[in-house]
Amino acid sequence: MAMDSWLLNLTRASLVGSALMAGSFFVFSVMVMPALRRLPPTDGLRAMQEINRVVNDKPLFGGVFVVAGLLSFAVAAATIWTWDQPGAGYRLAGGLANGIGSFVLTIAFHLPRNNKLDRIDPAAGDAATKWSDFYDAWVPGNHVRGAFSAAAVILLMLALTAD
Repeated sequence: MAMDSWLLNLTRASLVGSALMAGSFFVFSVMVMPALRRLPPTDGLRAMQEINRVVNDKPLFGGVFVVAGLLSFAVAAATIWTWDQPGAGYRLAGGLANGIGSFVLTIAFHLPRNNKLDRIDPAAGDAATKWSDFYDAWVPGNHVRGAFSAAAVILLMLALTAD
């Protein structure tokens, strides 16, 4: 039995969204954050504050992030009614991987830290310590959400190729 066309397209769209998020998180993990760490602490802090402001000012990233998360949950939810379709287990796991591991983790863990970072005065005496504390918590969390998004890509690809 072939996957229904609406489910096929939903899975494809979720795969693309998951891939975009995995790529974004990857770039932050391997290039952006290490580069910011090389800067003097107040400069790294200021740069991250500006990155977060750009993200908030430009709705494209936020839109893709939200749509990717919603698509992931839609794929997972659709599995309830389409368990007899090929790749159902992969779809469920892939949808939950990106939905929880990227979308929920970002909202629950990263956004509060970003908002707290935004309120730090880079000229304050404890700014360097606060930047270091932020970095030491935020980066491992970013690795986690990147890994979950990448896993979602693999799982959704497997769902699309299941017999």
